[in-house]
Amino acid sequence: MSDAISPPLAVVTTIGLILPYGATSPSPVVITVEMHRRLPALVVAGPRQTAGREQAERVRDAITACRFEMPRTRIVVTYGHGPDATRADVSGCDLPIALAILEATGQIPPVKGGAPFCGLLLPGGGV
Repeated sequence: MSDAISPPLAVVTTIGLILPYGATSPSPVVITVEMHRRLPALVVAGPRQTAGREQAERVRDAITACRFEMPRTRIVVTYGHGPDATRADVSGCDLPIALAILEATGQIPPVKGGAPFCGLLLPGGGV
């Protein structure tokens, strides 16, 4: 089977909070984390390119600083569809992305309850 059409190794969906530009209150957004058998990378699709790279670095740094293992697979993070997801401050979605990665790799038990998570991760692993 070709790697381009192989199914993801794991798919975890979580809920984060975003602040659409010009809004005064946050909106929930569905975040999907897919793990693929490809060259290792953390790709955040959706926000502006620079913001996505910075977010990937924060998530990667926090996971390793907390002594979890960053998986050696391709991780693709996508935000739910809609105008709010593409024109928003998504830095508060660092925590739900990290939790989804850890859940997908079995490093933490599945998060239950459906409550949204929100948090900017610091390089040392703090929220």
